Amino acid sequence: VVQLTSNLIYRFAYPYAPFIAPALGLNLNEYAVFLLAMDLASIGCGFIILAFRSISKYSIAGVHMLQTVTTLLVPILVPVFAELGISLFGLVALRLLTGVGFFLLGSMQRAIIGHYVEAGHKARFLAVYEMCWNFSSIMLGMFGQLIGQYGALTAFFGLGLLSLLSLFIAFPFYPEDMNVRQQEKQQHHVDSKSETGNIPLLASSKHPDSQYGSVNKIEGGSEKTEDGHKLGDGASCWGSLSGVWDLMQKNAAIVFASRVLVTYYLFNFALTGATSAFNTNFGVWLAKDHGFDEKAVGIATSILGFGEMAGCLLSFGLSDRLGHKNVINTFGVLACSTLVAFSLLENLVGSVLLGLTLLVLYYTLAEWCWITGLSFVSVATPPNVENAITMQLLMSVGSIGSLLGTAAAHPLYRIGGYPLPTAITAVTTMVCLGIFSITTWRLPCSSKEVQSVTVPPP
Repeated sequence: VVQLTSNLIYRFAYPYAPFIAPALGLNLNEYAVFLLAMDLASIGCGFIILAFRSISKYSIAGVHMLQTVTTLLVPILVPVFAELGISLFGLVALRLLTGVGFFLLGSMQRAIIGHYVEAGHKARFLAVYEMCWNFSSIMLGMFGQLIGQYGALTAFFGLGLLSLLSLFIAFPFYPEDMNVRQQEKQQHHVDSKSETGNIPLLASSKHPDSQYGSVNKIEGGSEKTEDGHKLGDGASCWGSLSGVWDLMQKNAAIVFASRVLVTYYLFNFALTGATSAFNTNFGVWLAKDHGFDEKAVGIATSILGFGEMAGCLLSFGLSDRLGHKNVINTFGVLACSTLVAFSLLENLVGSVLLGLTLLVLYYTLAEWCWITGLSFVSVATPPNVENAITMQLLMSVGSIGSLLGTAAAHPLYRIGGYPLPTAITAVTTMVCLGIFSITTWRLPCSSKEVQSVTVPPP
């Protein structure tokens, strides 16, 4: 519920850009800056999350409220910003804060998944989690009707209320206190006959020692790990900035010594950039080039959502069997080829039906590669590196790619229409994928065997 509403807040601003921008008092160039704010926030959040020693239900609720309140404030403050002559600055600031809440919330959840789910099941588990992203795309269609009848600002207010409702629903189920750092690279196994079955998160909540490795009591009833950091009494524990810097220095050198991880980060950077450029111009392409109204854009967006869902289901059923490396290399090439074909046919034929068909295929393949890549990075993480770090580096690198893709999308669209930014980003992604393929072609196909040959020696 939480992830679904969060994704709606992030995603709905893209396909409805031609209709939301005038309601906010922005032109499309200014609106692109508005969109960039969330990606800018995600880059920082990838490192802010490293300051957490543990997360509690109150820290999760805090970032959730930040996302909710800033979304609700958009329709309220738009006229105020316009009166003060600071529309762009004020709206970017709100969007930036929304992004902080959104990405911290998502980072907390992904770190937990990466820590507890066994290597052979990561792709399936992440596929279920990422289905919320797919469902949000399908649900975006209903906002076309809402925006058409009541205006774009109403959508912000409705999303804020949905986010608030999701907080009330989810708060009782948040973990009381959970460590997000791995003291050791190991999987936690639970007796299948126990009350919690084989669900690591529930099991570890009943057995705190299994969460923190070797935990010792100190004065005042608090706890500390083997490295001496206090964990606290159920509250969020923040590491100092110097501690985060030391942590990055300790782990980054090992991560960037792995050519496999570095080349995958490069591919992820290009793939997210290509997808962001595509998303930024999607609504503009339909509205400006083909005369679609709000409802029609919503229907087209939902169709793309079904393509995403197909990619998610493919990941759920096939990625672990085929091997993460094989899926990324094979279907990554097909995804890039689909975008190139779209760019050529859009110029030659100009058929919106054919264009949407190719874009649905791209969404299916790109989503499959994206979810599989999350699992690949988690499995390929060196045993002496905290899993949360490699995942947050992945998210931050991807956010930089998304930021650059969004920034370049509209200027390139003005030069050569929708096909130009699509083709340029697709070719760039294919080149980066080629580098990854060359680096990983000798790796075993089985995801369970990847880690033993991708980890650099200590």
